[in-house]
Amino acid sequence: GGVSASGGEPQFLTDRVGVSSPDGRLVAYPEGGQTYVERLALPRGGASRSEVEGGGERWVIANAAGRAISFSPDSRSILWQAASSSENFDRRIVEVWMANVDGSESRVAARMIGGGVSGWFHDGQRLLVSGRESLNDDPFLAALNLADGSLTIIAHGARLRGGTLSPEGGWV
Repeated sequence: GGVSASGGEPQFLTDRVGVSSPDGRLVAYPEGGQTYVERLALPRGGASRSEVEGGGERWVIANAAGRAISFSPDSRSILWQAASSSENFDRRIVEVWMANVDGSESRVAARMIGGGVSGWFHDGQRLLVSGRESLNDDPFLAALNLADGSLTIIAHGARLRGGTLSPEGGWV
């Protein structure tokens, strides 16, 4: 459910349990071994419950296969991760997939050994990732540039695991 920021009666938005997009207009959820993204029918500002904006569109995210997704800060893109095997966390190959929110234009944005995505930078153009360059290297924490796939290493360390961006995105 939800309520307008200006107050009023709570409105029912969806009975789907999943991940909401930053703009609150989409929800992603697993169902029957698939991952779906659905556009919510949102009440217009000051509108009655029956007057809603958009909603009802639903897309299957073909390559996600029931995996959790993450929305970009602008709610236009999604990403998910797929491990190549059930091998040890530090040794498996992880693919980071991206697509438009409707699942179109899906592509592998990065492949890494171990690790994975910790979050989106606020600019929506970079991801905070962890991994290894080779099986014998210490793990790294890096910013992955989505435009060209380049990594900017932030830290290396023997027991380094993931990271979290500060609310403003200036600190890890």
